Amino acid sequence: SVPSCVPLYKESFVLSSPYGERFHPVHRLTRHHFGVDLAATIGTPIYCTAAGTVTHIGNDPQGYGLHVMITHAHGFVTLYGHMNQVAVTLGEKVPPHEYIGTVGNSGLSTGPHLHYETIKDGNRLDPAPSFNIKYEVYSRLSQTN
Repeated sequence: SVPSCVPLYKESFVLSSPYGERFHPVHRLTRHHFGVDLAATIGTPIYCTAAGTVTHIGNDPQGYGLHVMITHAHGFVTLYGHMNQVAVTLGEKVPPHEYIGTVGNSGLSTGPHLHYETIKDGNRLDPAPSFNIKYEVYSRLSQTN
């Protein structure tokens, strides 16, 4: 139930904006980017990165657009922004790797992508280091056998 994988199939996206300071393409200012942007075609399936409960579904035209927040164990929350369609409901419990919707271009966006954030105890973290956790653990376990 800890976010530990990529929310899109690896072959279906390009990392278009990492976590950290960046020049914002719409506001034309340098500001902190609290997630990662994964550029993909509209309609690309999005998957939950850990078991959890859907605690927010919103649509903010001046921000994340159509977006979903999922609360996980151990103080983790994940946010999936700029979606085209949402396939989950508020309060729904979702298993890891569950289909939750599709990539879109909603909200304040310059092109189709998924904005993905990982939040731990209210603090936004760089989600990229968690993308390969399961693979790395599996690799180490398989090497010891």
